[in-house]
Amino acid sequence: DRSAEYEFLLIMAAAHTVVLEKDDDGKEALQAESPDEEALVRGAGDLGVRFRGRRGTTILVDSFGEERQYELLATIPFNSTRKRMSVIVRTPDGRIMIMCKGADSVLLDPEGDQEARVAGFMSGHTEELLLKHLDVFAADGLRTLVLAKREMTSSEYDKWAKLWHEASVSVTSREDLQAEAAAQVEQKLLVVGATAIEDKLQEGVPSCIADLAEAGVKLWVLTGDKMETAINIGFSARLLNSDMSIIKLKHDKDGGAAATKAKLKRLIAHFTQLTRRRTGVWRRVRNGISDGVAAIRGRGESRGEADEPPRTGEADVEEEEKGEGEQEPMLNLNSMSSDYLALVVDGPSLSIIFRDFELQYGFLDLACLCKVVVACRVSPAQKADIVRLVQRGVHPKPITLAIGDGANDVGMIQAAQVGVGISGKEGRQAVNASDFAIAQFRFLRSLTLVHGRWNYRRLAKTILYSFYKNIVLTFILFYYQFLTGFSGHSIFESYVYAGYNFFLGLPPLVLGLFDKDVEKRTVLELKFLYFVGRDNVDMNPWATVRWIIEAIWISLIIFLLSFGIYFFPDNVWGGDGEAEGVWVYGTTVYSALLFSMLLSAAAITYTWNYWIVGSFVFSIGLWFFFLAVYTLMIDLSPDFYYVAYQMLELGIFWMIMLLIPTTTLMSELAVALFKHEFMATVLDHAIEYDRGYGLGAGKSEAAVADGRRGLDAERRAALIAGEAKGEDADAQAQRPSGKFRVDRDHLREINDTLTEEEKAEMGFHRGGSSYNFDFVTDSYGVGGGDHPKDA
Repeated sequence: DRSAEYEFLLIMAAAHTVVLEKDDDGKEALQAESPDEEALVRGAGDLGVRFRGRRGTTILVDSFGEERQYELLATIPFNSTRKRMSVIVRTPDGRIMIMCKGADSVLLDPEGDQEARVAGFMSGHTEELLLKHLDVFAADGLRTLVLAKREMTSSEYDKWAKLWHEASVSVTSREDLQAEAAAQVEQKLLVVGATAIEDKLQEGVPSCIADLAEAGVKLWVLTGDKMETAINIGFSARLLNSDMSIIKLKHDKDGGAAATKAKLKRLIAHFTQLTRRRTGVWRRVRNGISDGVAAIRGRGESRGEADEPPRTGEADVEEEEKGEGEQEPMLNLNSMSSDYLALVVDGPSLSIIFRDFELQYGFLDLACLCKVVVACRVSPAQKADIVRLVQRGVHPKPITLAIGDGANDVGMIQAAQVGVGISGKEGRQAVNASDFAIAQFRFLRSLTLVHGRWNYRRLAKTILYSFYKNIVLTFILFYYQFLTGFSGHSIFESYVYAGYNFFLGLPPLVLGLFDKDVEKRTVLELKFLYFVGRDNVDMNPWATVRWIIEAIWISLIIFLLSFGIYFFPDNVWGGDGEAEGVWVYGTTVYSALLFSMLLSAAAITYTWNYWIVGSFVFSIGLWFFFLAVYTLMIDLSPDFYYVAYQMLELGIFWMIMLLIPTTTLMSELAVALFKHEFMATVLDHAIEYDRGYGLGAGKSEAAVADGRRGLDAERRAALIAGEAKGEDADAQAQRPSGKFRVDRDHLREINDTLTEEEKAEMGFHRGGSSYNFDFVTDSYGVGGGDHPKDA
């Protein structure tokens, strides 16, 4: 019973908060706070020590067919700061024992109070052997825990129990007092062994992450796992690949904080070379800018066809030598990005970085240069701090989305602008704290790339259109003041004027619910279309100014046309040669305004269904119904009595209703036609591609689908390559906004200046993983890691 093997299984079977439940059919089921706890309990049961449930404060354990009862004296729960949990039990033979399981970074931390916490290792094993085994597990992508125990005397327990009770009932600083009490008992532990659990990825996670990366989303992974485990998970999730140079920013236990700071500063200084002209990178970037300008102006597809031929060989050397004293503009490190760099940083290093303001932004510049950032061994508080650092330190200011499935992710989810919780076996804490809840990680693809993009465009259109129609109304009122000597008299009757947004309220609402510029299949096929929301294409100052200018122009058309027709000598209103009055004229202008705004909404509509068509029909019907009823309410508005019927009898009213809305629509369509013909963007061509443009009219959906696969193959390739209408899609869509892409040659150019020893000191890592399926190996996944031979 006292062997290390038995104690190991006993801790797995008894040190937990799992509850055994039975359904009506007598079938047993384990209810655990986390899948890890359930896995450990099941594993112990499979090896002969089975958890049989609880009876009050008694834990029932079936030990190789013999039932044993352990009295539960205290449970010290797990939290993100302590990173361990413990139970204190009285064994059947009367001994009092504390059983502890926790992260090796806490129990075996040489910089902490390991000497006070760990008294030794069972069965004569050493810490070196245990660490080797942990490295084996981590190399296989497994999550590890260290199990330990200690026997207590009755007097020691009684004294501690009183302290624990006082901490538990304390009204103030309860968590701090409980942590202090736990630290007093979780010491001089005897390490029994270590466990390793395979944390499988959900179905579709790698492809989802790959699609998000292709859409230009910068991905950061924040986990509490060991560095080796986190790296393997990165490979299995297709975040990392064998083409990347992985930078490990790992805390140096021997050198301390000074060594970590020096390594980070050295990395920043090394990659800052990318911004200097002498490396040739600035020259290539400048040439790339010239290429883009030449393509847009139609002067050629490359610099080789532009006015100045490219420089190679000795010309480059001469240019660099000549330019050593020149002061050309320099790029910032945070304005560059590379698909061939990944940064892996651990929690202790982050603790040092967050204590130094200068290091924070240096670390952020380095992280922005990398395609992927993996932070391992981080606490929930550090996860939230990283999100806040990105929000305040990255420019232009990004929109951060945090997704998690456990209680440890709550802080991160709440710190991000958009929080997504996954409802799974980790509980519902993340879901309860999130803005959106999904069942599986792979649904994030549709949530962001499809529905997120659609909703961004819908909301932007709804907001801008709402401002647009009210600006048109306001300027018409303003123009009329020139005819009234700025007396403040309105051209519209008060109740008619007040109902403007009521009559036009439904179309923009329905557009905000149902409009789609491209279908789901196109978004998932051309993932770079996500740049519309990422780069804020629809909601920006220039877009707002454009809508305002268009609103002023449309208001001029409506007012001047109606005014000119009204005062034309042959177009008097009344049959007796006298004008019918201001309300007849004003209501006619108002009717033309309503129809013009409805046509404007129709002009920006991509999707037509029963709801959208019905909203337009409803708005028209509501206006005429209001006129027919309100004009008869003499007690409510005597001046407006019978005005509508007089207006509807006039032929000039129907002429204005035909002329003005048609003119405003043609004006808007002319601007749209000019833009599509001479200033078309990648998005415009993607919309044409989605509609099967060029396949011929009158074809069925099946024919359009066939054309998309066959006839439009060149158009699809042109879209992805960014050659449509000379548009630089790579610069606009496929890379983060405002970032200059650094390719592998640029990185190799500066990395070749380092020796292998310097690369090792700076944390450069190149090598495969058993989870990387980009190369051939005999071992994949768990068990296929690169293990130390002597372990």
